[in-house]
Amino acid sequence: MATNPAASASASAKPKTSPTASQKSVAPLSSAATSGSASIKPLTQSGPIHSTSTAALFAAVAESNIKSVRKSLKDGAELEAKDARGNTPLMRAVLNRDQQVAKMLLTAGANPNSKNKSQESPFLRASSLGLEEVLRSALARGADVNSVDRLGSSALFVASEAGQVESVRVLLQHDIPLDKVNDLGWSALHVTISLGQGSNSSLSIARLLLAAGANPHLTDPSGSNAFELAEKRNLPQMLAALRSSSK
Repeated sequence: MATNPAASASASAKPKTSPTASQKSVAPLSSAATSGSASIKPLTQSGPIHSTSTAALFAAVAESNIKSVRKSLKDGAELEAKDARGNTPLMRAVLNRDQQVAKMLLTAGANPNSKNKSQESPFLRASSLGLEEVLRSALARGADVNSVDRLGSSALFVASEAGQVESVRVLLQHDIPLDKVNDLGWSALHVTISLGQGSNSSLSIARLLLAAGANPHLTDPSGSNAFELAEKRNLPQMLAALRSSSK
């Protein structure tokens, strides 16, 4: 079989290595897709230039240093400054799952809707990570329940996709669209059934969605409604929950 000369030269210059887990494809909303993991190149000097106080704020957030966060804010750090990936200090705190720092930044006036280059916001990310305290604080401070990520998925969708029961519970206390479909044509109920595999969390989420009024007859791109999705995947408990909600 013919070979590519450039590929051969490259192969001879470097030893072959097998792909690592971080190099493989990841779920659109997984932390590996947007956070500062090993698979993502570190920030370089080509990134934004920040004031001393703002740079100190980013450093304090990275270290989860509440005292330093407070000092940098007092010194005039910019809450909406962004790093090379478009993440604000609040987004970095959310990615670090640091609820204490995130809530402090929200109280100081940080925008929960600010999007990074991947079109994720602190509000959307907190929903998918199950950061209930941050989620409540974000909603109290103007989080947009109609906002979506790069796939057109809402906070309710990403929370359902990730199996975050408490996130779903919190979101349903607000006027969030129940049957909104993303760009792939899936609703929160569809993804709960299709990806949840009948787990306890998926059952809990499905029951919450159904009790709130989600439409089980809405069809996905294949033309299947919630009942048919549950039947195809042999999920008797999910099917029972769906039938019970329709009585």
